[in-house]
Amino acid sequence: MNGNDEIFDLKNVKEIKESPIKNKMIAYLGSSVTYGYKSEGVSFVEYIAKRNSLSSIKEAVSGTTLVDNSDVSYYSRLKRMDKNIKIDLFVCQFSTNDAYMKYEIKDIMIALLNIVSYIKNTWGCPVIVYTSPYFESPYYENMVNELKKEKDKLEINLIDMYSDKNFNNIDDNKRNLYMADPVHPTKAGYLFWLTPYMENEIFNILK
Repeated sequence: MNGNDEIFDLKNVKEIKESPIKNKMIAYLGSSVTYGYKSEGVSFVEYIAKRNSLSSIKEAVSGTTLVDNSDVSYYSRLKRMDKNIKIDLFVCQFSTNDAYMKYEIKDIMIALLNIVSYIKNTWGCPVIVYTSPYFESPYYENMVNELKKEKDKLEINLIDMYSDKNFNNIDDNKRNLYMADPVHPTKAGYLFWLTPYMENEIFNILK
């Protein structure tokens, strides 16, 4: 079985009866993991929306970074979003691309602070920052450790899939089904692995 088989398509996903976050609006900002780079453009964004009968905005471009270095960086795209939309929650990806580019961690954290501040000042909603599931990258690990230290100062909610050993403790069969490569999930990975994990935190904030 392949993790992107039709059985995992959005059309086959059942809605949660009496979801506590029904009719909410969640905005997402990120790169390839938020977009669904290896899952035909479908990610937890669409699964969470379908399962919980809510609306979502997905501002995700593969290869982009938190560090504001181009007109498609997180911050540049964020500033082009409609300021008048009512958003109940903003979910921001802690990008693996910043680790790949080996940007200074200090610069990454400054960029994240600017993003979070802009979101709170513009939409006045809570912010979640999420990390990717574990993959071998000492640089990303250092980024995550710094994020955990700065979490309270940033005034964010953190979904830390990278550091959660129980979450990452899956057998090879599941890993082959859930992940297309070390960083990018398949549809099955989003549906059965990332989505329930992220929903729990979203429920706690929005219910």
